[in-house]
Amino acid sequence: MQAPTTTGAAPAVPLTTADIQQMLEENAKMIQAVVENQNLNKMDECLQYSKRLQENLMQLAALADSQAVPASQPPVTQQSQ
Repeated sequence: MQAPTTTGAAPAVPLTTADIQQMLEENAKMIQAVVENQNLNKMDECLQYSKRLQENLMQLAALADSQAVPASQPPVTQQSQ
């Protein structure tokens, strides 16, 4: 597996379900690559995969946060005095 290249910029278009699935699959491959490179003591490659993995995870977290549904609060009731 070759070291990933990073763009550092989030895509301007919304991600589709297929895009998200592709990112998740890419993340699984990068985790495997990190482990393999650690076992081979190739820390530079390990660091490159780790950085790209972190970027993907941050992008997915930002997407999840942007689509989070706020918890509903109980209705405010007036108390009689």
